[in-house]
Amino acid sequence: MLVNTAEKLEPKGLSMLRQSLNNVPIFPVGPLLRAASSSSPQETTLRSPILAWLDKQPPGSVLYVSFGSLYKISASQATELAMGLEKSGHKFVWVVQPAADVNGSESPSSGLPDGFAERMDVAGRGLVVQCWAPQVEILAHPATGAFLTHCGWNSAQESLAAGVPMVGWPLSAEQFYNAKLLVEEMGVCIELARSTAAAVTRDEVLEAVDRVLGETSGVRAVMRRKAAEMKEVIDAARDSDGEYSSLGVTRRFLDAMARTSSVMGTTMSGTSGEAQGRPSRAKRGMKPNPLNTEELIVVQELKI
Repeated sequence: MLVNTAEKLEPKGLSMLRQSLNNVPIFPVGPLLRAASSSSPQETTLRSPILAWLDKQPPGSVLYVSFGSLYKISASQATELAMGLEKSGHKFVWVVQPAADVNGSESPSSGLPDGFAERMDVAGRGLVVQCWAPQVEILAHPATGAFLTHCGWNSAQESLAAGVPMVGWPLSAEQFYNAKLLVEEMGVCIELARSTAAAVTRDEVLEAVDRVLGETSGVRAVMRRKAAEMKEVIDAARDSDGEYSSLGVTRRFLDAMARTSSVMGTTMSGTSGEAQGRPSRAKRGMKPNPLNTEELIVVQELKI
């Protein structure tokens, strides 16, 4: 089984998975992440006014807010989140999706208070972005100090790859496990709320944002240090050729597949010979396919 994580990033989770699957071979080939654009700063900011805005902000001062493209908070939750962000005084970039109504279906309103986006823009306090933003580049930007996220695994890994601490609001599925891992095991996240039914208040938002961005917050320094440590773990998995790197684990997986193919080919050849009254034997010259280094390099570069 291939898993999108790294051995040293999630050792306890991988151990539990191996036990639950009765030691089925597990190959943590991750993290499978897109790297931030290698374009020059001038080219990048021309493509995105969001990044141009971030260029003007102090290092580590901006909260990035996104719940992904599949999950939504309710209009009332969005209202409280907006008022808490405004009350906090901290700068932010918020990617807004249409809110969910009480039945879970899409609401025509985003839930933002009237004039909120315009007030924040005019004051230079924040940007409200509709539906999509270049997340990897935003997280990699020096101005980004924290990420308010639904704790989807791709988003969490992208944040860790940039060394950015998180404020967690898991909404569904495995996000609850991810949040627990990020908070309790890694120490890179504080949890603001849990589930789509959470009754979040603006004061709770204010407190959470202050903890991760406030200049006098002791939590901020600890979380940034631990996030930097997780970044080193991800860098080693992505960029090295060690035993636990993405490339090293992919190599072991391909070796295992080659051995399996050889055994299956030998078995099938022997069965065919017996059916025709010949002694069972492997085809002459049959060997496991050698590892193709060029193919491995392509696999690593594409991060499949």
